[in-house]
Amino acid sequence: MVKHSLQIIYSLSLSLLFSCTPSSNDALELTEEINAVSFKLDVPAGWSLQIDQGIDTYIGRIANESDTIFFDYGFLSFGGLDLVDENDNTISFERTLINGIPSIIVKENTPYENSRSIRLSAYIDSGDRTSLNRLYCFDPSDEATIRAIMKSHVFLPITN
Repeated sequence: MVKHSLQIIYSLSLSLLFSCTPSSNDALELTEEINAVSFKLDVPAGWSLQIDQGIDTYIGRIANESDTIFFDYGFLSFGGLDLVDENDNTISFERTLINGIPSIIVKENTPYENSRSIRLSAYIDSGDRTSLNRLYCFDPSDEATIRAIMKSHVFLPITN
């Protein structure tokens, strides 16, 4: 009887433990804001902005210890949403709005990217032929959080 009771308590404890553990579909809470001059993103604690040297677009990355989201902002970023297509490497293709702006989120296999196997991208096009941004992450360790960060994207007013 005692052994049976201990088994029940053990089973209930395990059930409670696993029901309180975040699933891989749960994004981390986005508690901080990164202002990248032309756009902003909400991120969890521990992420930072690194600006890289671009030739004709504004490029850089936002990273933590396990994931990096690269960005390529400007009218030469990706040419427009009408040029973003599905292909044999496409895993998922979602036309959506990100904060009211037409966007496409694509998850694809990347067989030609050396050791990288998956790329998750958000193509965001304000329609003014200037504010286009491509955000992308290779082999995300926390896809739900990467998607949440991408979906928090907001273009900032251009100031001269």
